[in-house]
Amino acid sequence: MLQLEIQYSRGDFQLDAQLDWQSQVLGVLGPSGAGKSTLLNLLNGLLIPDAGVIQLNQQTLYSSQQK
Repeated sequence: MLQLEIQYSRGDFQLDAQLDWQSQVLGVLGPSGAGKSTLLNLLNGLLIPDAGVIQLNQQTLYSSQQK
């Protein structure tokens, strides 16, 4: 189970994402520049969200409240 509610911005780009996913497979689709790679980099820790929370199987991977 993946749950997230994050905000991330750089320059003119802003990503606000909310997700509550219960399945084992997740696909991310969208046009060029929509933030697909940015979202994946936020999930794998290569980028740090500006605010929010990321939880995987009820384990907190990131929380802006716990900095």
